[in-house]
Amino acid sequence: MTSLSKDFTDLPFPACIIRDGLIRPGNRGFARLAGYSEEELSGRPWVAMFHPEDQPLVRNLLTGEWMDGPRARLAARDGTFVNVQLLAAPLDGQGQCVLVIRGNGAAPAGQEEAQAKVVLEDLLQNISDIVHIHSVAEGRLSYINQAFPQLFGYRVQDWLGRSVRDLVAPQFRHLYDDYARKLLEEGHHQGVMCLLDAWGKERFLEYSDVVLQGSNGSMVRGIAHEVTERITRAKKLEQMLDGITLAMADLVEQRDPYTSGHQKRVAEIAVTIAQQMGWPEERLRPLFIAASLHDIGKISIPTEILAKPATLTVLERKFIEQHPQAGADILRRVPFPWDVAGIILSHHERLDGSGYPRGLKGNEIDQESRILAVADVYEAMTTHRPYRPALSTETALAELSGKSDILYDGKVVRVLVDMIA
Repeated sequence: MTSLSKDFTDLPFPACIIRDGLIRPGNRGFARLAGYSEEELSGRPWVAMFHPEDQPLVRNLLTGEWMDGPRARLAARDGTFVNVQLLAAPLDGQGQCVLVIRGNGAAPAGQEEAQAKVVLEDLLQNISDIVHIHSVAEGRLSYINQAFPQLFGYRVQDWLGRSVRDLVAPQFRHLYDDYARKLLEEGHHQGVMCLLDAWGKERFLEYSDVVLQGSNGSMVRGIAHEVTERITRAKKLEQMLDGITLAMADLVEQRDPYTSGHQKRVAEIAVTIAQQMGWPEERLRPLFIAASLHDIGKISIPTEILAKPATLTVLERKFIEQHPQAGADILRRVPFPWDVAGIILSHHERLDGSGYPRGLKGNEIDQESRILAVADVYEAMTTHRPYRPALSTETALAELSGKSDILYDGKVVRVLVDMIA
């Protein structure tokens, strides 16, 4: 938690800290105002402390972006209601510190409100998170706390009136445009953005922003904290995972020179299909890994069968049909955060139930496996094999289209045809 300029218990105003919707804790002034002991207040639901009609307004304070809060009626222990105004400040992503100013039924005393705002501003200027206010459409900054110059090396006065978009790293500015659009459409947005500091270094910030109505119209109020180390570590882990995945794929293909590069090409086709279908980036990753390793189960199949330059016997075909199960068994030992093994297990299933190894039908087959199936069949048909020459692109697409919605997902086939035609 941030260190406050004065001990929390002895703040000159009733105050409490809200975490996960609960009071944790309230200071002496707040306890006296509500008629409870400090121990009785701790753990009580924050919103339940107010008149039912005021609870929707009070709940807004929990979003993490309010500075000037609403006037509301605090429910005292004796059953009466106390008119108060609420001012809030976020505390390093750990909750909200709320100052409670007692009113007279209309507006709180001007001097008391001014003093409370001084305390609130002191809180905002001494937390390590960046607190910001900017316009909705152009993103022009009207307020930034001292965490901004401490992290980025800029002077606050040099950025007031300028657009947040100018801070975004050039290669990510298209993402800022998406951010602005979602703010306008939804009124709030959370995510990660890459900004450049005064020395040109990339810094990643995780933010939580909301559009609120104020005296000057709609403004974006938000809080952000640096996650550069976390993002860098995640990227290194992704690179390591990609390296291991490609090494495992090469190991499989070294045993069957006729299919060299097959898994890599299937992965490229599968991911491109998913992108054309509008899949988000986070869903592409498990598809890429599964496609890159979809034939790993062939490690268990004799080379003589894999490279046989003739039609397979029934027994040899049975060996081949075990590779999805063998691959899934191998990859279940790897603690992927996605069901990579499940995708590989089902990539030879067909919509009519004629596939293997489990004979799944229709919706029993996951979408990733459906995409992988189409990419795998197309790449296999258009590549030379020991038992037949490569088919033309037109022949392969005609084969897939003819079995669309029978063996293969029709939407996936149509996307592939549109990509290649």
